Amino acid sequence: SLGSGLANFAFGMLETAAREIQQDGTFGFSRAAMPFGKLQALFSESTG
Repeated sequence: SLGSGLANFAFGMLETAAREIQQDGTFGFSRAAMPFGKLQALFSESTG
C-alpha cells in the first residue's frame, strides 16, 4: 500500500543517514531535508 511504501522509504532514508554519520562522520544527507520552516508550516495549518 501507499502508506507502508512511504514508511519503508522513510525508514530506509533514516538508515542511510545513520550509516553516513557512523561510517563517514558527515551529515550530507541533511542537504535533502525539508526546511524546518516549511515543516512547521505544514503541521500548523488548519485542516478545518
